[in-house]
Amino acid sequence: MASTAARRVLKDNGAIWVMAPTTIFFRVGTIMQDLGFWMLNDVIWRKTNPMPNFRGRRFTNAHETLIWGGEIARAEELHLQLRGDEAAQ
Repeated sequence: MASTAARRVLKDNGAIWVMAPTTIFFRVGTIMQDLGFWMLNDVIWRKTNPMPNFRGRRFTNAHETLIWGGEIARAEELHLQLRGDEAAQ
């Protein structure tokens, strides 16, 4: 499976970016969490020239969603850094 191969080759402090359509976005996120990745954030890529919807039965798909994931230990470290920054202010 491609997801276990990505897990195997990713460095300890590495990050993974996955583009997933909205129909399976949550399923991909669950699989990534099961493999030990933490969802650091999601990014919306707005398309400036999306494919037209000729039949008019759906909304035009004018964006793509990316999942930014990393190691759980790295995510906890980033979270502690952010908390430390907020506490200093």
